[in-house]
Amino acid sequence: EMSRYDGRVHASWNTTGTRTGRFSCSNPNLQQVTRPEPEEPRSYLPRRVYVADRGGCIYVFDLDQIEMRGFAHYTGDPALIDTFHCGDDVYSQVAAWVFGGSRSDHPKGTPTRYQGKVTALAIIFGASGKRVGAMTGNSDRRGYEILDTFWAQSPRSKRFVDEVRRRFRERGYVVTSFGRHERGRPDEDYKSVNKL
Repeated sequence: EMSRYDGRVHASWNTTGTRTGRFSCSNPNLQQVTRPEPEEPRSYLPRRVYVADRGGCIYVFDLDQIEMRGFAHYTGDPALIDTFHCGDDVYSQVAAWVFGGSRSDHPKGTPTRYQGKVTALAIIFGASGKRVGAMTGNSDRRGYEILDTFWAQSPRSKRFVDEVRRRFRERGYVVTSFGRHERGRPDEDYKSVNKL
């Protein structure tokens, strides 16, 4: 909605705007503005509608791979942490674990890197092997193989996820790093890691 004071549209920033207590933005949602792609000139158009006041600035922050950074922090997994410390792409690392080769064999823009990203995020959000198979265009069986391969490469992640899910089933909630109690149904323990 346009402001009656200056004729501009101002987004609302919500410090606990989601059910899980995450930061969000609305009216408009500036977190969902299309990222420009150099090879597609029209992809810059949506961002051109955002104009700072004369003499002002607009800052853009890309919380690159933030979910995986948080996951690496919580799990303490040395392989994931090392990937970030080296400045490497964690989704390329996951692709290398799952599909073979090295990180450099799975650069941004490749189908295997995309599948590595889908796999990594699916794990955080509690997907089953069947779901991972569907999300990556593979069979149920291959989805479970992908999960098993990830867990074999990142055993601390597996232990962390199993422990969070176990505690969630027992208590019916998880405690975030800010002390917030996120409740849920014990039979939906697969959602517990996402609540952190």
